Amino acid sequence: KRVYGTVSNAAIELLKKFENPPVDDDGKVGLHLPGDGTITYGYGIVIGRGDEISDELRQKYPPMSEEDATAQLRATVAERARYVSNKLANRGLRATQQEFDAFVLDEYQSGDSSPLMERAQSLETLEELIQLFQRPSTIYPGLLKRREAEARVYFEGDYSENFSY
Repeated sequence: KRVYGTVSNAAIELLKKFENPPVDDDGKVGLHLPGDGTITYGYGIVIGRGDEISDELRQKYPPMSEEDATAQLRATVAERARYVSNKLANRGLRATQQEFDAFVLDEYQSGDSSPLMERAQSLETLEELIQLFQRPSTIYPGLLKRREAEARVYFEGDYSENFSY
């Protein structure tokens, strides 16, 4: 195992499927209310909280091409990957590419991959990791499916679309 600093293209593509923003009639990606009180732009970049998207936000964040949305996602994920890489190094941990990808996927969505990082490397099976995600709390069914997909990346290197919302 070694410490990785770059997320694989397979992880980026899986993340795009997770985020699944609406596309307008012109093929552009814009603002989105995923239903959890956040307002996102492009592929899940959180720009605020609320029940509706204001005209002010629409002007500030105009729809963008899928290519621009992917570039924005890649830049944001690269930033999160550097952060995860530093966390691993500071803890003296090493990760395979698939483990690193799973940590970054979790970091991107949750904002803190530390709990996963601290527990995952001591777990031995996919089922144990999925159980970790089923801890008592308010969890959306779609989020649980996403966590299960991340667990499959971590243990099996399975980047397929093995989840459904």
